[in-house]
Amino acid sequence: MGINKVTLTLQEDGSVKSTNKDVDKRIINYLASQLEAWNPTVSGKWVSANIFECDQVWKESDVKANPDYIFVYGDNDQHKGEGGQAVIRYAKNGLPIRTKKAPGYDEADYYIDAEYKENIKKLDEDFAAVKKALEEGKKVVISANGYGNGLSRMPTKCPRTYEHLEKKLDELIRGDGGWR
Repeated sequence: MGINKVTLTLQEDGSVKSTNKDVDKRIINYLASQLEAWNPTVSGKWVSANIFECDQVWKESDVKANPDYIFVYGDNDQHKGEGGQAVIRYAKNGLPIRTKKAPGYDEADYYIDAEYKENIKKLDEDFAAVKKALEEGKKVVISANGYGNGLSRMPTKCPRTYEHLEKKLDELIRGDGGWR
């Protein structure tokens, strides 16, 4: 059996156009219904059936405009501060991934690999919460910029912990049938 490539495009008016006139209308209708709930106040791409990768810095208004979506943001152990992705900290539909001890810039505020076991325990807990949201049928929005590589400086402060974070993110996406 051959594979036919079909391109579907969501039009500004909400309709779906296909490059193949023989495409089953049920597929188009299903995809249109899935996209209909998404209020495109942020740009990006779907990296799996239920995970949208946002390629811009989101604002609190973006999160409020999409209450049925869970936005995953970088956080610290104290759950304080509103810098970086944590600008959405107080949104009901936000889930944190801890990547730093505290919101400051002192050496003691950063994760270090000497505390690797404690760090990955926190990451595993946070990713379990995101996975649970997916299992409950929720759509999840992640940052295309990743986690831990901005204010947390994980690639230089704790590269081993950062590698674990990246692995967990890949597992989350692949576990939802996605690619990265």
